[in-house]
Amino acid sequence: MEIRLLTTEDAEIYLKVCMEGLTKNPEAFSSSYEDVLKHENPVAAMAKRLSNPDKYTLGVFKDNDLIGIATLETKPFIKQEHKAKIGSVFVSPKARGLGAGRALIKAIIENADKLHVEQLMLDVVVGNDGAKKLYESLGFQTYGVQERSLKHNGQYWDEEHMVLFLND
Repeated sequence: MEIRLLTTEDAEIYLKVCMEGLTKNPEAFSSSYEDVLKHENPVAAMAKRLSNPDKYTLGVFKDNDLIGIATLETKPFIKQEHKAKIGSVFVSPKARGLGAGRALIKAIIENADKLHVEQLMLDVVVGNDGAKKLYESLGFQTYGVQERSLKHNGQYWDEEHMVLFLND
């Protein structure tokens, strides 16, 4: 497996994986399939997202296929520049169990450390025990639960807020 920063040149394959995630695991993203399709040019919208200087999206590749994604979003405000958030984590079901998720999150943690991030936060849907177990094994701790955090097609999902302190 290879992990690398995705660039605007990866927008089309990034869109494909995002759409797979939004279809198979809609609770894993704060956006929806419909949100993506609202854009006149979804590939251009993804290219714009990948060029955002406050977001670093890593992709994990197996045999040149993008099989997983995760984004590190830094905070643009001086009082919050010590914090960052992990989001849009998705590993294709065909690639689960291969260690891709663990490798992605470890790479995100390494990048956050290089950026002098002290607190790395993420949200995980209550009931996604596999993801929560992975995050806990890497040192993340739950610091709260937001009930009805996400809503799509009349269904609610609660989210656990987790944090990893990098300089402890």
